Amino acid sequence: MTTPSDTSAIASIRRLRFRWQRLAALGFLLAATIVGINLWMVHRAQPHLHRTAATLPRRETGLVLGTERLRPDGTTNWHFRLRAEAAAALVHSGKVERLLVSGHPDNRGCNEPREMAEALVVLGVPRSQIDIDELGQRTWESVRRAVGPWQLEECTVITAAFHAPRTLFLCERAGLTADAFVTAEAPFNLWTCRSVVREWFARVRALADHD
Repeated sequence: MTTPSDTSAIASIRRLRFRWQRLAALGFLLAATIVGINLWMVHRAQPHLHRTAATLPRRETGLVLGTERLRPDGTTNWHFRLRAEAAAALVHSGKVERLLVSGHPDNRGCNEPREMAEALVVLGVPRSQIDIDELGQRTWESVRRAVGPWQLEECTVITAAFHAPRTLFLCERAGLTADAFVTAEAPFNLWTCRSVVREWFARVRALADHD
């Protein structure tokens, strides 16, 4: 025989189960949306990604996206080193004439564009061929300013492979014709893994970036 208290307990369990099912469905929908946006953005970028300079069109300007030289624990940021090396290689091969280095002026004490510029000089790039933009605090700002104050109509973006699809998407949104020269892969570690994971969410956020 079922008592009123039993009936009430059963109803509570059913309501709780329904809530969890609804939360699970919403979670699945959110995850599917994030994955879908990422796959779409990566897929549409593929024709414009270049891993060798030989396939790149010649352009006057290469846009180097800044990052900090050192990680918070004091270790080398491989993305910084690889971007500098890739940018210098394009200048030396004649694929770009100038470099516009854009980044955050104070990322945990690091002036990203100025330190990147110094690394480029060490790699043999003349200072006269390097322009510095210290107001590119986000990728969208770097791209938007390349079109605005720097008046670029086309460029070669120089950045890591995981970062390039979003950058190319933002270039298209800003009206900037671009291909990306992607750097060699950084050694796998906690920091590179973290960067890739953060990029998945940054691609979703990029859909909301606009003037």
